[in-house]
Amino acid sequence: MEIDKFVHLNKLFILYKSLLTEKQSTILDYYFEEDLSLGEISGEISVSRQAVFDTIKRCEVILNDYEQKLGLFKKEIEENQKLEKIVSIMDEISKDYNLKDDRIQVIRDICKELSE
Repeated sequence: MEIDKFVHLNKLFILYKSLLTEKQSTILDYYFEEDLSLGEISGEISVSRQAVFDTIKRCEVILNDYEQKLGLFKKEIEENQKLEKIVSIMDEISKDYNLKDDRIQVIRDICKELSE
């Protein structure tokens, strides 16, 4: 799986994990969180390697479907972009007016915290 696709699927899994079955969630936990290979996962849960592969592929479709319908990942990206814009504007203001105000740093810290 390509790295961008892997990262995207992992983010979707984090957002929609609670909507998956226990078995699906367990397999993806091993895959993403524990970084186990398909063979290692199959050994952990006593199913074939092919069953693990099929479950991951099925979950990929399911998670993309959830994202298409609910759009939580897209909203998170949009919110992070807005927060980055706020920080950028605050940086410009503090430079333009040569401000050393602690409140600006507080705003930056809040924006950073919200984007995590």
